[in-house]
Amino acid sequence: MRRTTAPDSGLARETRRRLGEMLAEARFEVLPLDGVVEEVTARLPAEVTVTVTSSPAKGPESTVDVAAELSRRGHRTVPHLAAAHLTGEDQLAAMLERLAAAGIEEVFVVGGDSGVGAPDGATAGFHDGEQLLEAVARLAPQLRLGVGGYPEGHPDIPDEALRDGLRRKSRHADVVVSQMCLDAEAVRGWAATLRDDGISARLVAGLPGVVGTSRLLRVGRRIGVGDSLRFLTSRLRGGQGGGLARLVAPGRWDPAPTATELAAPPAEGEIPPDGLHFYTFNAIAETEHRRRDLLAQLEELERLDEGGAA
Repeated sequence: MRRTTAPDSGLARETRRRLGEMLAEARFEVLPLDGVVEEVTARLPAEVTVTVTSSPAKGPESTVDVAAELSRRGHRTVPHLAAAHLTGEDQLAAMLERLAAAGIEEVFVVGGDSGVGAPDGATAGFHDGEQLLEAVARLAPQLRLGVGGYPEGHPDIPDEALRDGLRRKSRHADVVVSQMCLDAEAVRGWAATLRDDGISARLVAGLPGVVGTSRLLRVGRRIGVGDSLRFLTSRLRGGQGGGLARLVAPGRWDPAPTATELAAPPAEGEIPPDGLHFYTFNAIAETEHRRRDLLAQLEELERLDEGGAA
């Protein structure tokens, strides 16, 4: 397994170029909590795409409120719509109208947290994400649609069922964003499987941003990140490649090494993803600082290359 720790002068120029493109186009996922609109506006440039999760505690309207306001402030915004959090097509249609009025052009469709129903004790109006996806495609055909994928499987769904479901969803999907995964090789192998299945949607690799490792381990266990957790634990204990290579500060995960690996030429039988998606856990400032720092390093290395060529 190839391992690269950071964008330095030892990296191939093509890898640095590709990493720069992926960082420039990276998506930032945020939670619709109080103050997040102001935080995003203060910390992120308008060209950064922001995705807004659907919160079972806050309800789907909070996602629409945050996404609409961020769109009005100039961000390309992608709200999440969760089947488990919606009461039916009437509510969905009203939300889609609000999103259209705010200039939003893409939504991300998910099933929602297992066992969590629609707000205020109402019954969920959609059986699963696939049914919701079909409803959104019918009610708002102008929207770009995104769905999720699982490079390391799902704790409650057999692999073949996941694969069949994604094949069906791909009829409507323009973008597939991976579940949080820390292993670049797993992501590239998964991407090759999707292409073998005839899925032509844009494939985006989901990585944690600059987030506390204790929280990363806790969330990873809950959502079933799989081998990535063993990989992370090994790194933090000083295993293969050294744990410190994965930390940007004591106790905080650094996405740079994995992002760099994703930008490198793939091995035979692998396919690189088309882009990056940072699960920020609302550590927006820290993740953006790291993204800008990496871009600045890459620009400096390019200037040095040009100077040497001259």
